[in-house]
Amino acid sequence: MQGVSRDSFVQTLRNKGLYDLFVQELSAYQSTQYSNSSSQVQNVWSIESNGDISLRSGTEYVFEGMDLLRTKNVILDGARLSGTVSDSLTWKSGVIEDIRITTSGVIVAVGNTSKVISGALENYGQIQVNSGSLTFLADQVHRGFYVLNGGQIELALGRHILTDQLNIKGSSVYYRGLSNIPEVSSLSGILTNANILNWDHGIIDNLIIETGSQLILNETTNVSAKIATGTIHNKGIFVYEDKFLIPNGNTSSNLDALVFGSSSKTAHFINDERFELVGPYANLSSLNPLNGLRSVGSTFTNNDTFRRSGTGASWVDIAFFNIGLLEIIEGQLHINNRFVNQGILDLSLDGDVFFHSDQAAHTGTYNTSLGSVSFLSGVHNLTEQLLLQGDNVYLRGATITGVLANSSKLNWEYGAIDNLTIETGSQLILNETTNVSAK
Repeated sequence: MQGVSRDSFVQTLRNKGLYDLFVQELSAYQSTQYSNSSSQVQNVWSIESNGDISLRSGTEYVFEGMDLLRTKNVILDGARLSGTVSDSLTWKSGVIEDIRITTSGVIVAVGNTSKVISGALENYGQIQVNSGSLTFLADQVHRGFYVLNGGQIELALGRHILTDQLNIKGSSVYYRGLSNIPEVSSLSGILTNANILNWDHGIIDNLIIETGSQLILNETTNVSAKIATGTIHNKGIFVYEDKFLIPNGNTSSNLDALVFGSSSKTAHFINDERFELVGPYANLSSLNPLNGLRSVGSTFTNNDTFRRSGTGASWVDIAFFNIGLLEIIEGQLHINNRFVNQGILDLSLDGDVFFHSDQAAHTGTYNTSLGSVSFLSGVHNLTEQLLLQGDNVYLRGATITGVLANSSKLNWEYGAIDNLTIETGSQLILNETTNVSAK
């Protein structure tokens, strides 16, 4: 058949009335070839009245050579499929196991039934999900195109590696892994090409979020743990929104939190673009809810913009280093771990910050034009590098030491002052109105 295109070959068969016979003979031949293999693959092709080929229930199919036929369409409708897809395949039902999609290959998932990929998928082409859901249940290196036209893709069991060859068109790809077995369930790699990924639960380990891409953690009803380990480097947009409070819990519950690190592995989150913490119950913790152990040494470093919005209160229970802008638009931010500020803590719009733990050195700028900063507990050392802007910084139960400089103003309601120098132009104001706590 050298020099004859497959389209011409198929058309010649149709013109001579031999096409159906050819398909039947080829099917029988392939069945014979694979009948003695360990996988016991059997090929039965059902030819529809319009010339389409349907792969029916109960049969495993190897797809090599199927593109030779180039009929109107090939339909997976209940069978188990493995092999190579080089043309268009419509997936109505059935299971895909080990499949290679070439650059010219397209799998189109239709119908509202749930579809499962239970083996490795080597995708250099395109997967379209027009309706229903498609779930990955095995280790997977993700590349090629995922096109969401009304359906969704779920990354569930398995170790999922995102590559820079993955292009997601749409916003309905979800990571829903296990949180307690990192050896068999995790997500890592690079999120790029302006891709959007939704994180419902599971472990993310060593992930880069490139400029233009988004990782969205939107907690509504799910109470499974969200754990980050290794280095998470955000150069794009990371959004963590939590609207669901654990029953009989509290706002600092470690299930109502994005957890950094585990008992065996630390986490280092580096934010070089935008991190959004949206209330009312979004918290950052280093206490693993699965075993009650704290990840010693885990850190969160903000080099650009960290924004807290929404009602309610958020707790930060991880060592936090702010080099950029820490912006509290509304609600409360409770800091209950080490806090190092070399940038700006901005409460010029609204919001309140509460310090609960010892802080060796307060530096940078605290802007309290509309919001407020309160020292509730612990020992806090004010330094000459700290600028308090505004009138709403309060000592309310903690111990203050160091130096009040740069024309800063501190309101002393209750708590302790221990070895404090008040520089020229700065003010310490003790204004007793209704509070009778000791000073």
